[in-house]
Amino acid sequence: MDRVIQVTQCFYPKEYKSLSEAIEVATLKKSEKSKSELINGKIVVGYQFNGESIIISFDNRKYLTISSGKKSIEWDVVSIRPKITKKAIEQNIYFDFENGDRVFWDWKMILDSFVGKKIAISPSDQFLFIFTQGGEEYMFDVLVDNFNNKFLFLSLA
Repeated sequence: MDRVIQVTQCFYPKEYKSLSEAIEVATLKKSEKSKSELINGKIVVGYQFNGESIIISFDNRKYLTISSGKKSIEWDVVSIRPKITKKAIEQNIYFDFENGDRVFWDWKMILDSFVGKKIAISPSDQFLFIFTQGGEEYMFDVLVDNFNNKFLFLSLA
């Protein structure tokens, strides 16, 4: 059975007050580059997803963790597999946006398509982009419903 959830975006693209503020953020993002280099170009061997957080496992025994922060997507690359709370995720969920768009939450098909492929990540100020072998680009975003439940949303960019 289909379930429709009314949602809004949790994060909106950030605007900077000055050039120096934008440069400061860009410098911070450069320091994150060393973490992303640990997994960029590596093969995905599995994942665990509970709707709010995800752990993606790589062939070099590194793990990418992705979750919702207060103002942005939070991510890290670690050597020890973290644990996340298991939750059953309903199938056939559609998100209804304020502008009238209805989108199917096809997380399983997308994440399954990562397994066995090389990927690369690229963080922005608030979002996280994933590029897959074969040229597809995806973006992690966070949606929130009327009850303040958050959904880690992955879609083609």
